[in-house]
Amino acid sequence: MRSDKGIQPDHLLVYGHSLGGAIGIELARRVSQMAGLVVEGSFTSMGDMAMLTHYSHWFPVRWLLTQPFNSLAKVSQLKLPILYLHGLADASVPATMSQQLYNATAGPKDLWLVPNADHNDLTDWAGAEFQYRLRQFLDHYVLVNPLGRG
Repeated sequence: MRSDKGIQPDHLLVYGHSLGGAIGIELARRVSQMAGLVVEGSFTSMGDMAMLTHYSHWFPVRWLLTQPFNSLAKVSQLKLPILYLHGLADASVPATMSQQLYNATAGPKDLWLVPNADHNDLTDWAGAEFQYRLRQFLDHYVLVNPLGRG
């Protein structure tokens, strides 16, 4: 689709929320020239998420996964700038997972943990600071310093 529109990969900024964040990480692994990635409320892997359920105590959920979405193993390979956003009150995906992704990321990165934000209301709790933080990330890593390279 991007080739149909004549958009170069280095002009793409991908924003993914939850499962979309894992898909964004996979896309960044495949399209290495992307300008940047924003990952909101995502997880380290589907296996890690499955282990959080009560089913994991009596059912082999990891064995049944056909799509592991192991983002934690992938982010160390990425060189593009990544902004991680996560609500500290996220009851679906623990904020510690974004912290783990951030710690494992090799390239330029930022992490913003938003107080009181749950899984689907981060921008509500972040208010005007959301726009400020996103713009700060873009100005620092993407627009002024394309691909996070000096």
